[in-house]
Amino acid sequence: CARSYGLSEQFLADWLSDRPDVDDVVVASKWGYRYVGEWELDAAVHEVKDHSLGEFVDQWTASHSILGEALSIYQIHSLTPDSPALSNPALLDALARVRDDGYRIGFSTSGPSQADVVRQAISIEIGGAPLFGVLQSTWNLLETSVGPALAEAAEAGLSVVVKEGMANGRLAPGVDDDSDARRAVDRVAAELDVPADQVALAAALAQPWAAY
Repeated sequence: CARSYGLSEQFLADWLSDRPDVDDVVVASKWGYRYVGEWELDAAVHEVKDHSLGEFVDQWTASHSILGEALSIYQIHSLTPDSPALSNPALLDALARVRDDGYRIGFSTSGPSQADVVRQAISIEIGGAPLFGVLQSTWNLLETSVGPALAEAAEAGLSVVVKEGMANGRLAPGVDDDSDARRAVDRVAAELDVPADQVALAAALAQPWAAY
């Protein structure tokens, strides 16, 4: 989930409430964006990014009140080089307090500088222990550049979650994409007699650093 994904946290909380015997799920949410689109598809602005301490406190309070003890991972939403999050001591201390209460602190990345952000974040220690335990990065067969940094993160003990494994649909069956990677996916899919999306996701999950 994420605070900016409309009512995603409430939807999940309701789903879990209807299934009290379910105990084999990992619940994660992200903070750092506010949804402001008011459910209008043509809204001029759908979400606003804010990585300040005040926004973290407000969004953590809201997420925890909705998801309760089911919530186990809380991530900074879309860390980029221009984000102030990693250089704000007060914010890092607040994140560490949540970590010390038993939650796993994480972050997601996007954009062309993912590797730089990953390496900066995994080096941060607060109170003599690494701050982050989880990260979520864009990796797919059309965009593999962050792979070495993700391997370093896994070696450092972080759980790596792959996002956009389908390259925003460019690796879906039937999509016309003339890149070398897409042609390779189609060739393997034809040889194995499976859809292209299965090949794309299998390739992501086969990376030795991929946890989810």
